[in-house]
Amino acid sequence: MLFAALASVVIATCYDGDTCTTTTGERVRLACIDTPELQGKRADPITAIEARDHLRSLVVGRTVSFAMAAPWRNYLLMARTSSNSW
Repeated sequence: MLFAALASVVIATCYDGDTCTTTTGERVRLACIDTPELQGKRADPITAIEARDHLRSLVVGRTVSFAMAAPWRNYLLMARTSSNSW
């Protein structure tokens, strides 16, 4: 798998435990992470909210660096993330 150059973004919010939105409106999804769904047939709202809240505590309002693995649906697919807060 080829990775794009390292990019830095500021995360504005996280929808769930593996999907966030940057301050510029780009949606990003964490590669190789699969957390419980908030809605739908496979929904597990209690653990999904826990996962979302934990991810929010790590990245919202912070600059996160990542290498983009590939575009996926309407998202940028992130791989190899890092943040000074981790």
